[in-house]
Amino acid sequence: MTTIILMKKKYTNQILNDRTCIVTRKKYPKEKLLRIAKVNNEYFVDINQNMGGRGLYVLKEDRIISICISKQILMKKLKLSSEEYIKIENELKKII
Repeated sequence: MTTIILMKKKYTNQILNDRTCIVTRKKYPKEKLLRIAKVNNEYFVDINQNMGGRGLYVLKEDRIISICISKQILMKKLKLSSEEYIKIENELKKII
């Protein structure tokens, strides 16, 4: 008879709060990231990270946000129309 033992992984709060930046593909704490949230099929820059819905994260550094805008990474990842992308891009430029 074979006995199967299931090991529970112990996660710390730090691991659970880490999110992946879509530009650098590295994990960072939520506090260092900027969230782009999808709420009711509309996208918003969620500065306070308190909106509901799905979200993507970008590192809060001018250089990383500039790369995100110049390479149109959000447009590719979110499959946005040009009007929606321009709206998000303008909000990101205000942050820089």
